[in-house]
Amino acid sequence: MSTPTAQPAPRAFAVVFGLLMIGACAVEAYGWALAAVGVSVAALVVSVWLRVAATVAVLAIVVALALSGPEPIFAVLSGLCATAYLLTRHAAGGPRGLVTTTRPVLLAMMVFAALGAGAAWVAVPIRWVPVVAAPAVVIAYALVVLPYFRHGGSIRL
Repeated sequence: MSTPTAQPAPRAFAVVFGLLMIGACAVEAYGWALAAVGVSVAALVVSVWLRVAATVAVLAIVVALALSGPEPIFAVLSGLCATAYLLTRHAAGGPRGLVTTTRPVLLAMMVFAALGAGAAWVAVPIRWVPVVAAPAVVIAYALVVLPYFRHGGSIRL
């Protein structure tokens, strides 16, 4: 039954995104990174029945990416698929009418993927930029969500 408020991505799409996430990471994985990929595959299978396992699958892929150091394009593709996997998997078993794949979410996915890819491909000759980048992202995030906390500490959407 398809309604305008129904989630457009069922559990099957979540599995496909999970497999794409694993495939993009496994291309350049070796050694211990392959073990992390194996953990992700096992968690993907379990996530068909247990939503929480989807998070374990993504965290295992993050470990595999950190251990293998792939080309930026594979990391970006794996990250995009991981985001889509989590969105679709958690929505597939969520409350009726929950829609996680909205235009703003998809736009944010694409913009942050493009920014991440651009940052990986642009060589910055200043050595301290990576040290400043992480706190700058946290501060920018805090500034973005700050308006939601100005109403007595509760979030109003």
